[in-house]
Amino acid sequence: MSGEVSGKMGKETIILGDLVVPNQIIGVADRVDVPLLDEVTWDGILGLAYPNKNLRNQGIDPLMDNIIKQSLLLNRGEKNQFSYYLGPDMGSIIFGGVDLRYKRSAREEFVYSPIVTEDYWTVKISDVRVLRSGENDADNRRKRAPICPNGCKTIIDTGTYLIYGPEEQFKRVLKDVEVNSCDDRNNLPNIVIEILGMPDNSGTDQVVELVLTPDD
Repeated sequence: MSGEVSGKMGKETIILGDLVVPNQIIGVADRVDVPLLDEVTWDGILGLAYPNKNLRNQGIDPLMDNIIKQSLLLNRGEKNQFSYYLGPDMGSIIFGGVDLRYKRSAREEFVYSPIVTEDYWTVKISDVRVLRSGENDADNRRKRAPICPNGCKTIIDTGTYLIYGPEEQFKRVLKDVEVNSCDDRNNLPNIVIEILGMPDNSGTDQVVELVLTPDD
């Protein structure tokens, strides 16, 4: 989310469902310059960015760091993890682990993707490709080299609704995709993002396919 805010710092107790987080440092903004927020109803932003060294140097623990520091999840027999689900009609965020009920099918395997640099939630992708109805995906993959044969860094960030990518590579992949209005949705393909997961027993990186439909 782009923009600037300024104000004072304070401490507050944050309540997330039945999870109570005491002594959380928060920012109380008296100046907000974030154009996107002019278009939505909101009363605050809860950041879940990767642990920030600059904040730590100031003695400020972001929310998840504070939860870990106080062992709030471990004391409940849960994991120091958070996860989220984004669906067509609803979304969910879970503190303490992963809710596998949100898998698309019982056969779908849950795969972790390792963090490759400790600055953002940074993982690696191997390719981005277009999949149109009726086309043979295997043939499409043979016709061109992947964008990132050795893996490229990518940042996962729920603070934006946009997907950014290097112009040269993305134009090559998406050259036939054109959007002028919402009416074009019916003519759009699926966009497949190949994310590199944890290596399997043979040491080979698993590939997780994130399929974005025209509705997405």
